[in-house]
Amino acid sequence: MALQNAISRGHRSRSPPTSTEHPEGPLESYEAWLIARGVTWDARLRLQRDDLTGWGLSCTRRIERNEKLAEVPRSAALTSSARIDALGRSVMELLRGKLDDLAGFDETRDSQLPLALAFMLADESWSPKLRQVTPQHCDLAWNWTSAKAPALLSGTELEKIVLAKQRRVQEEFHRLEPILGPHRSLEQYTSACAVIMSRIQPWWGGSLVPFVDQANHHREPHLEFRLRRGQVSARALRVIEPGEVFQSYGELSTADSLYRYGFTEPAGRAADIGVSFADVVTIDASALAAAEEHLAERAEQLKALEFLEESPWDGLQDLGVELSLSRRPKAAAGGIKGLRRLWAICSCAMLNDTIWREALATAKPKEALVALGASPKPGVDWQPDSSALKLCIRALEARSRRLGSVEEEERSYDVAVKDQVETIHLGLQRLRVVEARLLERVLHYVRGLVHAQAGEARFGAPHR
Repeated sequence: MALQNAISRGHRSRSPPTSTEHPEGPLESYEAWLIARGVTWDARLRLQRDDLTGWGLSCTRRIERNEKLAEVPRSAALTSSARIDALGRSVMELLRGKLDDLAGFDETRDSQLPLALAFMLADESWSPKLRQVTPQHCDLAWNWTSAKAPALLSGTELEKIVLAKQRRVQEEFHRLEPILGPHRSLEQYTSACAVIMSRIQPWWGGSLVPFVDQANHHREPHLEFRLRRGQVSARALRVIEPGEVFQSYGELSTADSLYRYGFTEPAGRAADIGVSFADVVTIDASALAAAEEHLAERAEQLKALEFLEESPWDGLQDLGVELSLSRRPKAAAGGIKGLRRLWAICSCAMLNDTIWREALATAKPKEALVALGASPKPGVDWQPDSSALKLCIRALEARSRRLGSVEEEERSYDVAVKDQVETIHLGLQRLRVVEARLLERVLHYVRGLVHAQAGEARFGAPHR
């Protein structure tokens, strides 16, 4: 019985693997390696290879729902503690004491660095897995070297994130040069990091698990993969007919999907692109400061009040407010999650310095701000006054100006489809469409509130 392993890091848009052919063929060599490492898999589940997607999984005969299809022990996974050379050393042994002064490095959670190093240094005993069925490069948003990349990233959620990641990878490489040796380049290390990022699993402190990185993504997956009793097990989620077998990477934002995997859901034209609940636009501190200088001066206090949030992206020291579509539209302002928080920030910015300082000096500053009308009381339908709403509009417009209009971004997407550009190029153009649409929706709603308030002021409150 052959049990296979896969939870979430394969992918439809990956480049075919560049491998050294084994005399008996890479697939036969890999299967022999799997058996030697204790992997079992159902005979109906097979690896397949094509020129478009590289390796994938396929089913040769019908598989019933809930059937157990694969089991992979830790001995077959590349981890930071796996023995990677003839001396039986792990990559963490090679790294010991060498990264103590690398800012932010934590070996308990930062598994990309050690696994990238292991990927590059592993000896021939790992070749069937790491050289023959795993690509040596894949294009993600942060390592795509096209001259078109800066323009496509400009103004998007990923612009600052990509620059921070590139700086981090360069710093890591320079620290690792004594271990990597003189014949390995920054380009090779960057590629290794990208391959690891697109395939890494959380199990065993971060791991590359056989078959997981061959299973491609689909929103309606066939397989589910979990760690059970020390082994990764695969189970059929539904009846699987002969053909390609898919897994799901989960619900990701467009930005996250491009950053981690280098692809997004396909759309044949801009009109088919939707904004998902996972998609986010951040109104960051620079957009807020462009709207009102008080916001820059009060950023740290607004962070302490939990109005401004730290960026969730590693390595990015930004403050801002994330806006997204709400799954509970009636519970959010205009169906926009995060908008009430932005309103509160803008209301705080409208307070004069004396009132602001007095509110912060109280024992409960949030309650003081509620009393001043500068913050929503929990559970209460609340809108700021028109001056705060207009400030909110200025901040949204400052963020929106970093992109083209919705119509411009949609036209560019349709041209990219016609020109059959690279997957990562098309994905980044899709990101621009998604962000422009989301910002347009928020701006339309807030402008409507300003017009409504102006109407009430002129004609009196409507009868209820």
